[in-house]
Amino acid sequence: MVSLLVSCSGDETSKIVKKWDGRSLTISNNLQPLNPKDSSYIALFKDERPKIVLCTDSMRCGPCQLKLNVWDEMIKKYRSSVDFIFVIYPRNRAEILAYSKKINFKYPILIDYNDEMEAMNKLPEDAYFRCFLLDRNKNVLLIGNPTYNDNLMKLYTETLDSLSNSVNK
Repeated sequence: MVSLLVSCSGDETSKIVKKWDGRSLTISNNLQPLNPKDSSYIALFKDERPKIVLCTDSMRCGPCQLKLNVWDEMIKKYRSSVDFIFVIYPRNRAEILAYSKKINFKYPILIDYNDEMEAMNKLPEDAYFRCFLLDRNKNVLLIGNPTYNDNLMKLYTETLDSLSNSVNK
């Protein structure tokens, strides 16, 4: 069952959550690393660990809105048990690369040059709902970007703690 906790509720939120309940996320095989030295990272897609997948379109969400510094904290805490996949359909690849270097973000960012993630999954229009916590079979457990909502961050953390405990046993 897909969970979502947001400060504002409404019909649109309910529709999105219902649409994703019981679905899995298809990850494109054509994603390219922002930094070529991260090409081995793509092998993680086949790994059967839980994943957080953030899909964004840099036309809707500029690099600073990605909040990579907040993600960095979560990655440090959960990287031993959860894969983090950042997928960007770029307006400006150089801008994203410069931003990730500026904040010293060391985790791979993948570029979706053909916006295949959108085409394959029919992602929600609202950028807030383009973040997914997936179980080991790529089924959606949570939807919503926790970097924009403290309550959702708490739910992600609780779920990740639970997943981490089960993976590390």
